[in-house]
Amino acid sequence: MSANSDDTRLSVAKENITGAVEGSFSRLPVTGNLDINKQVVTVKSGELNPDRQLTGLKVVNFTVEGGFDFDLQAEASDTILEGVFYSEFSGKGDEVSVGAQVVDGEFVVDVDLTSDLSPGDWIKTSGFVNQSNNGYFQIKSITAGLITLLIATSPLVNEASVQITIQQAAKLKNGTDQKLHTVQEDNSKHTEDRFKLIKGLLFEGLTMEFSRNDYVKCNAKVRAKDYSYNDNDSARGEVVHVNEAFSSAEIVKSVLASTDIDGVNDVQSISIDINNNARDRGKMSKQGATSFGESKFEVKISFSTYFDNKFFAKKLLANEDFNLYIVLRDPSGDYIIDFPRVQLETGTSPVSGTGTDITFEGSAYALKDKVLGYTMSISKF
Repeated sequence: MSANSDDTRLSVAKENITGAVEGSFSRLPVTGNLDINKQVVTVKSGELNPDRQLTGLKVVNFTVEGGFDFDLQAEASDTILEGVFYSEFSGKGDEVSVGAQVVDGEFVVDVDLTSDLSPGDWIKTSGFVNQSNNGYFQIKSITAGLITLLIATSPLVNEASVQITIQQAAKLKNGTDQKLHTVQEDNSKHTEDRFKLIKGLLFEGLTMEFSRNDYVKCNAKVRAKDYSYNDNDSARGEVVHVNEAFSSAEIVKSVLASTDIDGVNDVQSISIDINNNARDRGKMSKQGATSFGESKFEVKISFSTYFDNKFFAKKLLANEDFNLYIVLRDPSGDYIIDFPRVQLETGTSPVSGTGTDITFEGSAYALKDKVLGYTMSISKF
């Protein structure tokens, strides 16, 4: 019986330094275009032969490359994100109760939080009487009794002291710790050689597409050291996450927001392209990759927004940096994607004809922030 695509599942587990599986497998939220394959490199015999026939064909090397589409999903996508970032989420997302007041756009608190929070961290507040003071905020600086803010997702209003809850985020930021994985592709109703086992897999790239009327669509690009068929279900007992995928319609109004934007900013679409610029490394005694080299952690951002104000056009002409962030809502927990330093590469505002809206079509690179020391972070609550 032919295998059915709907019966396919893809499961992943982290590998330790020896290449052995570490911990449990977890199901990846794959939606299609699953194509991870082994491509062999062959050489033909050059033997001179009067009957003009080829006498030999030998496999001398192979590569394992490919990718798959998935919808961005809380928890279920974390392994992919950590793999692409060469890092891990740190922090537990703890909540702490403090006495706090809002004074001229700053939080005055009665608890020393300097050991738990740092500049660049995002926090979530709840418990203020004025709802405008409850929400997500990014810290600019922090001392024993004062939190100065870089970003407020809603305008702050002065408020007298009240007992509130501050939730910290688990934070992922790009790093240098390359992580390898074992991935199993399984078609549960295909009874013969149904398990593809891919070892030494590196998540080398990721694209994220945000549009008005769809889930957040992603594509992971991978390369690996080994690829084989397996009769055993290595991923038996895998962790299956049940959270629904993020919808772009649930992105809060601050999408593609910046501390400097003045006026309306109605974004139509956003594309984020992350590339670790990885490459295979090999040696004469072994076919396939033995390790992976990499270059820059490169992040390109493309977007389309109605030309309601001249913020982006001004930044392009002046070659000035700015910061961007995206807030994703989910009942199981929210994610904030943050770019502390962005610079536009190109930008156009085409006028196509009568009865059309003028948009700003921008292309930018995220750069290493001079103070925080990273290019991109994801905070989850």
